[in-house]
Amino acid sequence: MVQKYEERLYSVEEYLALEAESLEKHEYYRGQLYQMSGGSPEHALIASNTIIALGLALRDKSCQVYSGDVLIKVDTRSHYTYADASVVCGRPAYEQIKNNRMLTNPALIVEVLSPSTQNYGRGTKFQLYKALTSFQDYLLIDSREIYVQHYRKLDSNTWQEKTYQVLEQIIPLENLNLHLTLEDLYRNVEFEPEPEISN
Repeated sequence: MVQKYEERLYSVEEYLALEAESLEKHEYYRGQLYQMSGGSPEHALIASNTIIALGLALRDKSCQVYSGDVLIKVDTRSHYTYADASVVCGRPAYEQIKNNRMLTNPALIVEVLSPSTQNYGRGTKFQLYKALTSFQDYLLIDSREIYVQHYRKLDSNTWQEKTYQVLEQIIPLENLNLHLTLEDLYRNVEFEPEPEISN
């Protein structure tokens, strides 16, 4: 969940100073801070499964897999955020301000969606991520049901979307020359049963 932190504008320097000392994570967008609260056990397990699957698939390639603890700089001094996972192939690029290093060239970004973040992840956040010239693939993984959306960049203005809803399905990430299975992403995940509606 993401919620506005305070009704005032922060400079990038103020934000980074706060982030360095805070026990909470915050997203920065055009001077506003948004607190990122913790997710469900299903969310956490899917995120860790994804990082493990990517790490195994990329272990013999010159790529690095990052967890949700790495701050990503999306746009020039206007958007800093965290993804649930990201991948850089080749040399990672960072912007450094004092003791803060922000990743600037992820090729793959993964977001695990919860009810409170799904519209943001599919909408505004995706549009903001597109400002990254390195950004080639976007995986949106639902934390309440088996449902994955994969957006692949075809050219500067075109993204191809495919959806997956069966555990046996394979997601081809052609830009990274690897494949992921839904079974690996949802390994050991037990969804909460839907509440019964009483008449």
